[in-house]
Amino acid sequence: MKASPGLSREEIAARADLTGIPDVLRERAIDALSERNIVGFFLKADNLLSLDLLWRNRVLFESLGIFEAALLDAYQAPRTNCLHVPAARLRGLFARADRRRLREAGAPLPTGGPFTLFRGVAGNGPARRVRGLSWTSDRAVAEWFASRARLMGLKSPAVYRAVVPTRHVLAYITEREESEFLVLLPPSIRVEREAA
Repeated sequence: MKASPGLSREEIAARADLTGIPDVLRERAIDALSERNIVGFFLKADNLLSLDLLWRNRVLFESLGIFEAALLDAYQAPRTNCLHVPAARLRGLFARADRRRLREAGAPLPTGGPFTLFRGVAGNGPARRVRGLSWTSDRAVAEWFASRARLMGLKSPAVYRAVVPTRHVLAYITEREESEFLVLLPPSIRVEREAA
C-alpha cells in the first residue's frame, strides 16, 4: 500500500493508536491511513469511537494533512449524537483545527450572514449543551432534534436561537439535509429559548 507523503506506512503504523479497532482489522486501518482514507480508517471501529480515535491520533492526522476532514467525518459518525464525548474535548478538537481547512472540508457556506440559527436540546446539566457546536438554519430540524432527545429519555426538550456572524461558523454540513452549521459560540453571542 502507498504511504502518505512525508510518512511511510511503517512510521504511520508506529505512531497510530489503534485502541478500539479489533486486532483483525488493524492492518487494514493502517492501510487506510497510509492512503489518507479517513472513512476507511474510522469504519474499522464502532462509529461511537471515531472522535476518540481522532483525539488519540490528532498529531498523526495533522502530520498527514487530514485532521480537519477527519474531524468533520468523526463528528458526523455517531448514529445518535456526541453526548458520549466530553464537551471540552469536542471544543478542543474544533479549536485546534485550521479554520480555513475546516471550512473547506465542509460544504460551501451560504451567503448572507449573519445567520439566524436554531438548536434542539433536552436533558439537564451537562447533557443539555445549549451552547453546543451543531446548529441549523431550519427551526423544524431543531424541533425534531429536541423531540428525538425526549424519545431517548432526556427531559425538558427546547429549541434555542442565536444570531451568528459568519466569522464564528467553523463549517457547514449538508450531507444529512439538516443545513448544519458548526459553531464555537463566544460568550458575546446571546442564546435565547424559543417559545414552544
